[in-house]
Amino acid sequence: MEKSIFQIPFKVAGRWWFYRRNQFRTGKDIKDFQRMNLEKLINYASIHVPYYKRIFSEVGLSHGSFKISDFPRFPLLDKEIVRRNADELLSDCADKYGITKDSTSGSTGTPLHFILSDDVQANKIAAL
Repeated sequence: MEKSIFQIPFKVAGRWWFYRRNQFRTGKDIKDFQRMNLEKLINYASIHVPYYKRIFSEVGLSHGSFKISDFPRFPLLDKEIVRRNADELLSDCADKYGITKDSTSGSTGTPLHFILSDDVQANKIAAL
């Protein structure tokens, strides 16, 4: 998908409406929503992100079968792992989501460079 600056405002508006609609959900509803979306995200990564394909194989899980109870089986992801595996942490279909390069300020020594989708950028703006 060709990136367009005109897409971002619509994505921001969509995320803003999402926050507005969901601001009064119960704690249980929020936790259920978070669990469902985290499982969905990790299962997506197990199929489309080379790093997580490898991790799933190493911990003995089938791709797309992640449940919250599997979390203790996974290694923590830290800045050094991100630096060493930057190429493997990019989805094989990232281009269709629009991507932007970003980085931390490096206040702890070395900046961390990473990629964000347009959806993440819109989410950050809408949450302000």
